[in-house]
Amino acid sequence: MIKVELLKEGDESEYSEFLKDCGYGMAQHTLEWRNVVREILKDESFYFIARKIARL
Repeated sequence: MIKVELLKEGDESEYSEFLKDCGYGMAQHTLEWRNVVREILKDESFYFIARKIARL
């Protein structure tokens, strides 16, 4: 089963590490890009994180 949720502040490090290791991430996927959009364009971006969870 896969659980998808909005990226929370506590997940940012894990998200960035995944993106760095995946090999096909783009600048628009980075949290640095999110910050540029926030600061310059005054717009909010939504990032999601998906995790495989063990079945009970």
